[in-house]
Amino acid sequence: VLSNAIKLDPKLAEAWCELGECHWKNGDAEAAHSAFKSALEHKVDKVVLRNLSMVLRHISTKSVSPSSRDEQLMDSIEKAKQAVQLDLKDGVSWVVLGNAYFSGFVQSPLNTGLISKAMSAYAQAQKDPVSNADPYLHYNMSIALEYQDNFQDALNSLSLAQRLDPNWEKPTIGYNQLRDFLLRLKRGIETRGKIKNKRFKEMVASLDKTREKELGPFAGGSYTSENGKEVKLDYAKILDLKAGANDG
Repeated sequence: VLSNAIKLDPKLAEAWCELGECHWKNGDAEAAHSAFKSALEHKVDKVVLRNLSMVLRHISTKSVSPSSRDEQLMDSIEKAKQAVQLDLKDGVSWVVLGNAYFSGFVQSPLNTGLISKAMSAYAQAQKDPVSNADPYLHYNMSIALEYQDNFQDALNSLSLAQRLDPNWEKPTIGYNQLRDFLLRLKRGIETRGKIKNKRFKEMVASLDKTREKELGPFAGGSYTSENGKEVKLDYAKILDLKAGANDG
């Protein structure tokens, strides 16, 4: 029916958008992408821009070429930013932007600026009562918080997602898994993994001999960031580190 409507009036943006929704729910991301692009040609709309952002993000995960994947992801972020600019108070658009930034971080973990932008977008989304009542927002936030090792806030977000949708199993499973991981970690630290002192000393001694190998891409005292800048690195004890980013 939607296809017939478009044949009768190719400029009917609402029909293009609905057709894209149908393709998207049917699992055909490419067809959905094409329909949303057609809708955007006839009407600049925040809903269409959000849908395009989500579809592009999905397509980027299936892309074999790294350059093509990065291009699609950047386009996804750009479309989400445009949706936000059309209505700065719409929390749903902020959620989509946050998800786009976070997807970018997952694909390029060294670009820590992306996860900071994702958290800022999620914070804006929480100001809108509509999006703040969406359990998906808080579930997605919890995953981003876990990546930052902010476990207490991650547990709080999962707990809130549970309360907002008691029938949705993912937040409950995520909460239990994270809690169990933290308890195992606590026990492991307290008992040094049940390793005897002699074996523990041997392991520490072996680190000095192989530490360059263990550092992987960070070996050699420097690495190249996403923007092509060389970042110098120094050895530091864990006790000397502070909460948050520790440059270099």
